[in-house]
Amino acid sequence: MKFLLDVNMPPQLAASLTRAGHTARHASVEGFPKASDIELLEIAKVENEVVLTHDLDFGQLLAFTGYGFPSVVIFRIHQINAELFENLLFLNWNLIEPSLIDGAVVIIEETKIRIKKLPI
Repeated sequence: MKFLLDVNMPPQLAASLTRAGHTARHASVEGFPKASDIELLEIAKVENEVVLTHDLDFGQLLAFTGYGFPSVVIFRIHQINAELFENLLFLNWNLIEPSLIDGAVVIIEETKIRIKKLPI
């Protein structure tokens, strides 16, 4: 799977995803550190990537745009921690992967996961 990490995500997470066999790039490394959220959605949509973010605005943007893609994973966790994000993502991978392929917003919290099919 291909991932685009928002600037608020730890760059180490991209490296972890790559080691796990995925393609992952970080917005700040790819030359668009100041891109707006809607611009990141557009980039991810064109490149068929899943957006990983810590920003709750992405769910609202998808609701307002009516987009069916790209899928977005929102980490709703108070601290930015690459290891915690990686563990939660991989621990729940079998549950969320089909939804990410079909188009979804996946909200990951430390104790629960919510999946909303796109378009919202």
